[in-house]
Amino acid sequence: LEGAPKAYTVPGASGQDVTRSFCAECGSQLFSVVGVMPGFHFIKAGSLDDASWLEPASDFWASSRQPWIQPLTGVVHAKNPG
Repeated sequence: LEGAPKAYTVPGASGQDVTRSFCAECGSQLFSVVGVMPGFHFIKAGSLDDASWLEPASDFWASSRQPWIQPLTGVVHAKNPG
């Protein structure tokens, strides 16, 4: 709720940077920024006090989904943008 997040940057699959930001106190993931999608932030739903209003519109990691997870229907399936 206060203070600046910490960040960790690594090269993504595209060769461009992927920066993951997290709480400096507890380590909870907050958001990610990927070089191939400038201006776009992947906000981690678990960082929100109430995520019940969220409705998925895309699924970027479907190719690595665990077999016991049901595929999302009615959304755009894309590759990991890293």
